[in-house]
Amino acid sequence: MYTRDNINAYKDTLNVALEKLTDGASKKRIVGLRIIRTGTLLELDSAKSAKWLKENNRCAEMVKEAYTSREEETKVIPRVHELMVCFVPVDFDPHEEESLRLVELENGLPPHSIISASWIKDLSRRYEGQGYANVKINCASPEVANRMILGPTRIGNHSVKVQKEHRLVPICTKCSHHDHFLAACKVERFTCQFCAQEHSSRDCPDKTQTKCTPCGSSRHSSGDERCIEGKSRQDRQAEHAPETRSKFFFTKDRWTYNKSINAPWNLGYLRPEIETETSQEQAGKQLTTAAANASQGVTNKSRKTNQTKNRQITLAQYGIPTQAARSVQHPGPTPKTQTTPDSSQEMTSPPSSLPPAQTQPSIATSNARPTDPSA
Repeated sequence: MYTRDNINAYKDTLNVALEKLTDGASKKRIVGLRIIRTGTLLELDSAKSAKWLKENNRCAEMVKEAYTSREEETKVIPRVHELMVCFVPVDFDPHEEESLRLVELENGLPPHSIISASWIKDLSRRYEGQGYANVKINCASPEVANRMILGPTRIGNHSVKVQKEHRLVPICTKCSHHDHFLAACKVERFTCQFCAQEHSSRDCPDKTQTKCTPCGSSRHSSGDERCIEGKSRQDRQAEHAPETRSKFFFTKDRWTYNKSINAPWNLGYLRPEIETETSQEQAGKQLTTAAANASQGVTNKSRKTNQTKNRQITLAQYGIPTQAARSVQHPGPTPKTQTTPDSSQEMTSPPSSLPPAQTQPSIATSNARPTDPSA
């Protein structure tokens, strides 16, 4: 059993080895460490540091530097994002590498973005003539998983439904209590999930006489969605990990964690772009160009403001009113001579009564379409 002191010492040892790998040039640190069933889960200070540690077998070098006497090989297990795909044709083979690559090609996903796949239900439990089943797919990144959830997604030329695999509160099949499974159960006797009697759930004589072991209700069996104890545990789980109740995996896109923002499929079944190094470089160039344009606009605006101030100072020195100078520099329109069709009497149109700067422009109407598309 690992204590908090042991975990902190473990983390400090790995941080010392990590500092030796970087030669102290960069401040990459392990900020979180957790012992899980399959190994050790590390949390670094940034996504860039985690990506750097996974490349070129650096994680194995770090462990070797920290524990020189360790002979076992260290493996880096990438984090996967689990999806449940419904209505997949049974002729699909999820264990073949070629099948996974075809799914990526058919849906426009990056190569090797699907790590693995497997059938959810055992093949022996299928009924005769079954044509469709459910598949669990492990994706390499949350962006790929969200794209498949948004859809449309096709497998084997069939449209499938993709959703995030929600992890429910574990319940033991031996004692019918929450928070552990059969392998970790310390109770000697079985408790039926249906009637709460001391026998196996498989050997229950009457499954209609239900009773829930965690909450004691006789309206449902153990593990039912109506169980009050199960709901309270799910609420506590959601407080620590809000992503468990979200339809999508959390990313930097706000629509993945903010329900008030429409997802791209609500705006026309658009699928989001999956970020690559090229797209990030283009985004950086766009931001740089926008910043340069903004600064240029500010410079031009300040230059015009300074010119206006200098002009006003010059006019004030010579005692010329600003309105008079404006009327001299911007004279009104020249009176036009018009001739009426029924007489040769010439009519002189009076000048506009509006100030020169506010003269209304003339508008010409015509039935002909303009040749210029920008008109």
